[in-house]
Amino acid sequence: MRASGPSLRVRLTLWHATVLAVVICVFSAGIFIFVKAQLYRTLDQQIGDDLATIEQVYREETGDLGELGHRIGGTRFRVTEGRTVVYETPGWPPAVDGPYRMGVLADASHRITAARDDTPVRRTLRTLALILVMGVPFAVALAIGGGYVLAGRMLAPFGGLAEKARRITAESLAERLPVGNPRDEFGELAGVFNAMLSRPRTRSNSFGGSPRTRHTSSAHRSPRCGAWARSPFSALWMAPRTATSLPACSRRSTA
Repeated sequence: MRASGPSLRVRLTLWHATVLAVVICVFSAGIFIFVKAQLYRTLDQQIGDDLATIEQVYREETGDLGELGHRIGGTRFRVTEGRTVVYETPGWPPAVDGPYRMGVLADASHRITAARDDTPVRRTLRTLALILVMGVPFAVALAIGGGYVLAGRMLAPFGGLAEKARRITAESLAERLPVGNPRDEFGELAGVFNAMLSRPRTRSNSFGGSPRTRHTSSAHRSPRCGAWARSPFSALWMAPRTATSLPACSRRSTA
């Protein structure tokens, strides 16, 4: 026998949590990419400003390049004219695999290369990634809890309809399910059920007697038949059918 699957409430909760988890992950990735692009764009602008300053000093007074190198200590640079090195800061060139971002300004007569340490940018990105990675599980947990509560509130009318339907028996076919809003799914379901209860009641009167009088004797003979006779669906069997199409307990009562 196949095992029963999770309840509708659990399935709705899982769908809600899955969709929100995907949205949160996409949103987090988008934030990280956007912040990374902004940080490196700012760093490139700073390198561009350094290149412009070095270019200005080089054209006005080449001898001041050493003083400029001490003043902008966070930037390493080199100025060359062809293959001749005019000036380069201590520690040049930076390591190829080191945490440096490069910028170049060149024309036919000279070439200026500048490099800035991007360790602060990388540190900021690592911190942001850690925050996002730690925040996603908490957000998913909140999505699961909120989805479970939301699904329970959405499915609450079904519980009320089921409880009311259990109270309707062959002796109380006049009762009807409450129809809150006939335009939503719950109201439509209640309306269809009420219409189903109204049809056999009309047919059973033309068949001869009420469902209660036809099934009283069979109800006393067998508990199983009694349970069937008290259900509202027993009238669906009795109204349009012949005696041979009825359950065995009803054939005995109508014989």
